[in-house]
This record gives sequence, structure tokens and C-alpha cells, in this order.
Amino acid sequence: MDNLSDKDISLESEATAGEYKSNNFSVGIISLIIGIIFTIGGGLAFYFTRPCAVGECSLIPEAQESVDNSLLSINEDMSKIELEELQLNLIAVNLRLGNIPSWSKSYDQAQTLIIENQLIIDDLETILQSLQLRENAQNMSAELPLSMDEWTRVENFWIEAIALIESINNPFLTPWIENKLEEYNDNLIVAKDSFEQEQMGEQLLSEVKQIAQQNDELNDNISSLEELKIVESNWQRAIEKVREIPLLTTAETEKENLLEEYNQYLTQIRATIRQEEIANNLYGQIQNKIIQAQNAQTNNQWTNAVNHWQEINNLISQFPEDTLKQPQLESLKQSAPENLSQAQEELKQAINRNNAREELAKICEGSGKICDYSVETNRIKVTLTSDYLRNIARITEQSTNGVNNETDVLINHINQVEKNYRYLSSKYEMPLEVYNPQQKLIVRYD
Repeated sequence: MDNLSDKDISLESEATAGEYKSNNFSVGIISLIIGIIFTIGGGLAFYFTRPCAVGECSLIPEAQESVDNSLLSINEDMSKIELEELQLNLIAVNLRLGNIPSWSKSYDQAQTLIIENQLIIDDLETILQSLQLRENAQNMSAELPLSMDEWTRVENFWIEAIALIESINNPFLTPWIENKLEEYNDNLIVAKDSFEQEQMGEQLLSEVKQIAQQNDELNDNISSLEELKIVESNWQRAIEKVREIPLLTTAETEKENLLEEYNQYLTQIRATIRQEEIANNLYGQIQNKIIQAQNAQTNNQWTNAVNHWQEINNLISQFPEDTLKQPQLESLKQSAPENLSQAQEELKQAINRNNAREELAKICEGSGKICDYSVETNRIKVTLTSDYLRNIARITEQSTNGVNNETDVLINHINQVEKNYRYLSSKYEMPLEVYNPQQKLIVRYD
């Protein structure tokens, strides 16, 4: 073998390779044939095992019966869960019908049923969407109050839900749709009314707070009873508006506090008005009494003047504190006691003058008239009569001539008269002047 040539080796290798290729070719052919057999077998198996591939198709009537039963079960009170089950049942029917192959003689009928069922499935999906919107609206409005924006969203939920179910045109679903349309429309009306109530509440609350602000500004500059009554009227109007705030609105959350606060303000302003009315009434009485007192003073009716000034001071003591009349009251508090004191002094002097007149009458007109008199504001004037002076002159002359029987009496008389004059001047604290008939001052007693 050592002597084999390279040529011999080459021929041997080629023979071995040929044999190997022949063997591989046989295996490939066999595999191909087996593959074809399996493919044809699988195809035939697929062809004959698909639903309704050959012969009669029981799936069609079964599917139709299932659909009919489902549609007949629809009623106006069906719940969301029941509608979802109905939809799933129809989807399951369509999935089974979708397995019928295109070569089946029942294929076209199955496709028709699928299309019809899909329309119902789509309508049910629309209904389920409307129910979701209904649930959204109900969830949002479950806890009141809501703002206007929130009520707007609730309205939109109902509007969209209504639009969805109104878009459905299916006789089997009509009873359910009509029932829900009534419910949805009723709820839409409620939502719109609630929006209007909320809007009204906000408007009333805004108006109330504007009135309160206006009253705050007025309170800083009140100068008359009329302005106080405007504030009172404003608080009454504010309270009426607060009471009009609808229930279950955001404004209602402030209603109770505002009523309590504004009623307190109303009570306070009414108390202030009452005090001002009392002050005005007293001030009017005081002004009338002042006129009466001044008239009495002018007419020297000092008793009446004192009485009037005493009444004025009594009225001042009844005057309420811290009223709009306080500046005028302060002036009266100072002047009225002074006027009363002055009137009392004038009355005292008038009484003294009257008493002085009574005593002068006794002196001047006792046993015979010896003098005339007048009592003035600042003095007492006595005028001796001519007869009285002549009588004195006669007695004096007789005394000089030695006739003394009346001299002692005259001297005693003159001394007594002089004492009387001094006494009157001292008692009434006024100078007393004695004049002769010619109005010449004879003597003055201080």
C-alpha cells in the first residue's frame, strides 16, 4: 500500500464521495415526500375539521337561537352588568361564527349574522358608555354642594349620555332607551336647576357682601339719624337676601354665620337709632324749654325762668351718651347750669325786691304817708313827701320856740326810720337812697 501512487489515492476518494452523495440524495427525496404527505394530510385535516366545512351547519341555527334569546331578554330595567353579559354573549357568538371557513356554504350566512350582531354589540357599547357617563354624573353630584363649574360638568355628562342613547336605532333596545331617556332628561333638568340655584346663591352672596361693604363705609361717616336708618334698611335688605340663598349651594355654607352676624349688626343699629331718637326728642324738648326760659327772663318772670332751666338741666341728665347730638349736648351741659344759676340769682333778687317793697310800704305808709319808694335792680330809692318834711320842720320850729312836747317823739321817729333804712339796705344788700321831693339826695345807706 506504501507503493500506491497519488493517482490511486485520488480515484479512491472520488469513489467514496460519490457513494456519500448518492446516499444523501435518497434521504432528501424521502424527506420531501414525507413532508408533502404530511402537508396534504394536515390540509385535508384542517379542511374537514373546520366548523361547517362540509355537510349541514348546525352552528348557524344555534347562534341565531342564542342571539334571539339574548335579544328577547332585553327589558327596560336591565342593569349595567346584565347589558355587559349580553354584549359578551353576542361577542362569543360572533367568535364562533367567525370560525366558519370561507369555503363553507354557510360562510355568507355566518358573515351576515356577524354583521347584524356587531351592530347590536356596537349599540350595547354605546349604551355602556352612556351608563359610564351616568355613573360619572352621579358620583360627582353625590356630595353637595357643587360649584357652578362642577354642575356644568354634571350637565355635560347627562347631555353626552342622552346624545349617545339617542343615536341608537334598535327596536330591541327601544324599551331600555326610552326608560333611560326619561331618567337622563329628568336628571339633566335637576342639574340645570341646581346650576341655576348655585348661580343664584353666588349672586345673592355677592350682593349681600356688597351691601355689607357699603354699610361699613357708611358707618365711618354717619352724621344724621337719616343715614343711620339707611344703614338699618341695608341690613334688613341684606338679611332678606341671605334668607333667599337656596339650599344645597356653596353659598348656603355661609348662610347661618351671615344671618347671625347681620342680625347682630341690625340689633346694634336699631339700638343706636333708638338712642338717637331719644336724643333728638330730648334735644327738641330742651330747645323749646330754652325758648320758654328766655321769654320768661325777658318778661322778668324769674320763677318761671328758674323752673324752665331746672327742667332743661333734668332733660340734659337723661341724655344718652355718645350720640350725634353730643357736641350740642356738651355746650348745653356748660351753659344750662350757668343760666339756671343766673335765673336763681335773679329770682332771689326779685323776691328781695318784692319783700323790700312790702317792708317799705309799712315804713312809708304806716301811721301816715311819709314817703314814696321804688325798688330798682341795684338800689332802693325813698322820696320823702312834702307833708312829712313840713311836719318835721314844724315840730323842729316849735322845739326851737320852746314848745317841746313833740320833740322827743320826732327824734325817736327819725331814729327809727333811719334804723329801718339801714336795716333794709343791709338785709337786701342794696344801697338805699333818701331824696327830698325835689329829688335831691339827702342821705345814702350802703
